[in-house]
This record gives sequence, structure tokens and C-alpha cells, in this order.
Amino acid sequence: MDGEVDNEGVAELGQRTLQANKKHTDALKTYIQELEAELETLDRLIVRRRDDVDNIDEPDLDIGSSVIIPGSVRATAPITTKELLSPEFPFHQDALKRSRYQRFSEVHPMKPKELEALAEAVQAESHRKDALDIQKRGCPAFPNIDAQTTRILGLDAEGIDWNRVAEKMSAISMTTRTAQECEIRWLGEQHPEFNHDTWSKEEVLKVKSLAAEFKDGPPDWVAVAKRLGTRRTPLDCMRRATSRKAHQWTMDADERLLKAICMYGHDNWHLVARYVSEDVTPSQCSSRFEKTLDESIKHSAWSAEEDARLSAAVAACGSSWVDVAANIPGRHKRSMPRALD
Repeated sequence: MDGEVDNEGVAELGQRTLQANKKHTDALKTYIQELEAELETLDRLIVRRRDDVDNIDEPDLDIGSSVIIPGSVRATAPITTKELLSPEFPFHQDALKRSRYQRFSEVHPMKPKELEALAEAVQAESHRKDALDIQKRGCPAFPNIDAQTTRILGLDAEGIDWNRVAEKMSAISMTTRTAQECEIRWLGEQHPEFNHDTWSKEEVLKVKSLAAEFKDGPPDWVAVAKRLGTRRTPLDCMRRATSRKAHQWTMDADERLLKAICMYGHDNWHLVARYVSEDVTPSQCSSRFEKTLDESIKHSAWSAEEDARLSAAVAACGSSWVDVAANIPGRHKRSMPRALD
């Protein structure tokens, strides 16, 4: 009897196990069907999206620049620059050619603080070079350097270790500066012998007259700068002698401005300006949009509530008008200093 009871219990347990497996199998089949339906929906959406992208009529623009997206993060390459330039890299020679091309073709403007650091680095290297020369001759080291001596340092750039200058510049810059870049910037623009004062009317007239003498080709700006004789750089001479046409804002220009802003956004005014006209500057485009075309900016008198918000924002953010403007919608940062007066 006990054996029969045990057999019945095993049979019942087996039956329940089979039923549980069947329910689980049915549930899996149902889940698989749902997944297949979702995949079919996704496939249809992907095809529709591809059709939409193919049908977009975008203007074919080639203006040779890039778009800046606020908050974006620079992409990381799978192979670092250091690895590319390694002698063991199979395409080492090609990597060297690419690096050389980038070094001579890409321009990274220096900010005012970087230019100050460049002058200090060159003066320090000049002082170090002269101190070593004096020590080699057995003379005592320099006494305390006064302001006049500091101005003289850097006039003689011969023998300066530009690699040391580049290291100091790269330490305070977001961009790695090369020795050749620092040397060219110093000798070609920032050298103390160059005159960076405001141009006089006589200088402007003379440099335009000298440039006009070159009738068979572009002016030799190095020769123009020498003949001008006022210690101006060739680049400054070119800027002063070349006249930019005065840009007139028309309905067509406004339409091009709005279209360019739609394409490039509000943080790429250099691209916007190139699209609008060759005679307009980025600052002119920005000013035109903010003062005339931007419907989200109010130009009416400030209300009492806005004045109170402005005072509270200035108390919290100081003179950082970008942060202040974020707390007062509808007003541009340029109008806020005037509103405080």
C-alpha cells in the first residue's frame, strides 16, 4: 500500500511539473510574439526615417569651417596622437606628414593673457641667456632688473630657446604651442620694435598710397611696411590699406541672417557672417539679430518686477552678465548694465 501511495505522489508531482512547464512555455511564446511585433515596428520607423533624411533639401555649402555645439564633448580617437607619431607605428611617415600639414595650416589665435605670457617667457629666456653668457665670461650675475631693463629684454631674440618658451606657453594655454609658433608670433607681431599704437590719418593715407603702386599684382606688404617707416607689421599694413565695403542691411540680408542662424545656431556667428555676406562681420550679425530680429528679446522699458529681479541677480552673480541674463528671460545681457544706471 505504501508503495502505491508513493507512486501516486510522484505521478501527481510529475503532472504538476508538466503543467507548470506548459504555462511557462506559453508565456515565453507570447513574449516572443510581442518582441517580434516591436521589432517590426522599429524596422518600419527606421525605413521611414531614412526616407525622411534622403528627402531633406539642404543647401550645399562649403565655407571651410566648423560648428560649435554648447556643452558638447570632444570625441576621443581610438588611437592617440602620441601612438600615431611613434616610430613603431606602421604608418609613421604618413602620420609625420599629417602632423606637419596641421602645424602649418591650422591657426590657433592667442588670447591677451597668452600674449602677456609670451612676452614674459621671452624676456625670461633672454635674461637666462644673457646671464649664462656673463657667467661664462667670469663676470658677476645681473643686479636687480628694473623696468627699463625688462623692456630691453626680448629685443635680441637670437639664441633664445624657443622650446622652453613653448613649454611655458603650453602650460597656461588650452592649446599645445610649438616652438616655431611662438617664434613666429613674437618676431612677426609681438616684438617690442613693432608699433601697436593707434594709426594716424597720415599713416593710413600713406599706406594706401603705397599699396596702390602695385598695379600688376598683389602688394608686397613686407616692402610696404618698410617704406612706411613707422614700425608697423606687414599684416597691420594689409588690414589698413584694404578697405571693406560698408554692409547695408536689407530684407534679403535679414532673411539670409535668419536662415544662417537656423542652420548654425547662436554660437557660430563667424559661420553666420560668411553665409550672409563677405562684407559683414560676426559682431554685426550678432548685433543685428539681437537688436532688431530676435522676437524673444524685449526692447521696452523695464518693469518694476524686472528691476527687482535684476538687482537680486546682480547681487548673486556680480558682473557676470551671462549668468544674470539667465535669471531674467526676455532681456539681453547687453541691456542690463544700462538698466542699472
